[in-house]
Amino acid sequence: MTFADLTRRLASALPTQLLPQHPAPPDGAVPLAPGPGSSRGPFAAMRHRNYRLFWIGQVLSLVGTWMQSVSEPWLVLLLGGSPLQLGIVLALEFAPSTVLAPLGGVLADRMDKRKVIIWTQVAAALQAAPPFRQ
Repeated sequence: MTFADLTRRLASALPTQLLPQHPAPPDGAVPLAPGPGSSRGPFAAMRHRNYRLFWIGQVLSLVGTWMQSVSEPWLVLLLGGSPLQLGIVLALEFAPSTVLAPLGGVLADRMDKRKVIIWTQVAAALQAAPPFRQ
């Protein structure tokens, strides 16, 4: 079953009151059929392999980012940290993005976006990776 089949089945299961109602065209007007680039449902972009790869990569990346964002303050509390230490950890977690955001905007405008995304994801993965021990 494809995403298009799923959306068609979901739309047919909904009551007609919930579906969007399109006004009738004026007399003599011929309604336009959707063109090749038109949207065929909420998951139309998933038909493209590159978008599916991007989407899966973003899901994995965001899961890892949120796990790290939750586990760092939790670790501070488990190690006996005070509320002040917890506040410092949370403030320092977002300080680099606050300071470096304008520089990132300039770089994104002047450099190849694909290379910037690849290198920022590599840097984020290296930062989150555990240290190697001998």
